[in-house]
Amino acid sequence: MKNLGILFGFILILFSGFVFWTGTPYRYLMEGSTDLTSGKVAKAIETLNDGLNHYPDNDEIAFLLAKACLSSGEYEDANKVVKDKQLFVTLKDDKEFQDFLVDLAEANQRAGDLKLASFFAKKYLSMKLEENSKRIVKNQIKIGQILTDETEAVKIWEGAFNVAAALRETELKESLRGLLMPKYLQLVKDLRAGNKNEDALDVLERAEVLGKNAEVKFQEALVYRDLGKIEIASKKFEEAIQIEEENDEYKIAYAEALEQAASKSDDKEKKKEYAEKAKLLIGDSSTDQRKSSLLSKIINLNAKFKVQDGSIKVSRVGDFLYPTISFKIDQVSDIEISSYRVIFFEGTSQIDIYESSVTQEELNQLIEVTARNPISENKEVSARLFLNKEFIAEFKTLPKADKKTEGIEDSQNPKVEEGENPTN
Repeated sequence: MKNLGILFGFILILFSGFVFWTGTPYRYLMEGSTDLTSGKVAKAIETLNDGLNHYPDNDEIAFLLAKACLSSGEYEDANKVVKDKQLFVTLKDDKEFQDFLVDLAEANQRAGDLKLASFFAKKYLSMKLEENSKRIVKNQIKIGQILTDETEAVKIWEGAFNVAAALRETELKESLRGLLMPKYLQLVKDLRAGNKNEDALDVLERAEVLGKNAEVKFQEALVYRDLGKIEIASKKFEEAIQIEEENDEYKIAYAEALEQAASKSDDKEKKKEYAEKAKLLIGDSSTDQRKSSLLSKIINLNAKFKVQDGSIKVSRVGDFLYPTISFKIDQVSDIEISSYRVIFFEGTSQIDIYESSVTQEELNQLIEVTARNPISENKEVSARLFLNKEFIAEFKTLPKADKKTEGIEDSQNPKVEEGENPTN
């Protein structure tokens, strides 16, 4: 009889447990979670919807239902559950829900609903996110890509970068550097366009935190150039070139800045220093019209003499072609011009050298020099002009008989380059 009572009590406990299980939200949570884990998403949604009908105030059921909806691609249903149940308020301290909210914002962004994407992103930012963790950094990277306000996005990424740096998460730092740097550089260009150079420097100072970058140094150089601080600009240009030694854009911009500074300076020594440094930066200008044009400006800063009406042509004499250059020498200083020399080239091969003294009567008069050796068909021919043994100009043309190519005064002709006049 005693054993019968114990058995009856055990059965009563089991029945009570069953009634409790079937009559509480835990049943729906357990079944829904099991179905979701096993890939039975539709069944999970059905179970959880039923559970939410019985327990409309249960946030755990609502959250699991929203996860199931998002998992099935029904992001709009997930949106409705989260908004209707105000889960971003009741579950604001739940780390799993925080991560889910970021995923939901991304889903809306992919679907083209930028308004809701931004809504959920801002709800995420309003939550308690005090911990410095890899999880938080990853979420902030995603949130910044969702927000339409670029200024806010940059601010979030800057904070995330500092956390990633503190955690020594190199991969995350690189990701954030790749996101931030283009934003910084575009902002700097916009500020420079509006003559807001001081603001541009503030942005570049923030960019420096990301690590050594040639473009940041280059933009700093341009800002200081615009502010008229040529010495600081020079330092920044040189730092940029040290990082990217083969970057012609940096070198040309630096040379242009030096040319501008030389043209404005009343200090002869400074003028000479700037001009010489600019010429070194330009180097070989034979294949770059920008370099050639800039070199011409630099030369004219301190020119001792000038060549005008320069041209080159190729003429046929019988069965042979001969190049001829013509030019006028204009004396623009009190330095005496004693001689000129012309060296002719076919391609890179020297074919003739002609040298002569210059009389006072020949100044400002057209001088013509023809090579004594013929050239071949369909090869580039060039001639270099020297005054007082100093290189002044180079003329180039293709060997077409009686086809004249204009000289250095013709800025439309990329084949004629002015040489390196010495400075005073």
